[in-house]
Amino acid sequence: MKFLALLLTVGLTVAALPVAGLTAEGTPEAGNTAQAGDSGMTPETRAKLVQLGDALAQRDRCVVCHRDRGMAQPLAGIAEGKTDEYLRQSIVDPKEVLGPTTRMPAYDYTLEEAQAMVEYLRSLSKP
Repeated sequence: MKFLALLLTVGLTVAALPVAGLTAEGTPEAGNTAQAGDSGMTPETRAKLVQLGDALAQRDRCVVCHRDRGMAQPLAGIAEGKTDEYLRQSIVDPKEVLGPTTRMPAYDYTLEEAQAMVEYLRSLSKP
């Protein structure tokens, strides 16, 4: 299994995150045992990342498109069934992951910011 080393400066935590083989929908391939959202970080670090992700989502106005009856899927529940790597790549390189016709812009996030967005998206549940 490949590993992507990710240095999280929030709480000075270092975590190795598995990069799962993905299907076209961003779900782990058959036989892959990595769990979506299972990064082994502390609850305190996760809470700090969720807070940062929330601030980024507000700053970047994600809900302009990601809302009920918007041009993109609402943020609540968008992370369900997706791996962390798929979510990160969808944010930083959406044309590669979601397709060349996607209207979602690429975000030039640091690794910490990208992981913060993943943790924030995972914190949102479907209504």
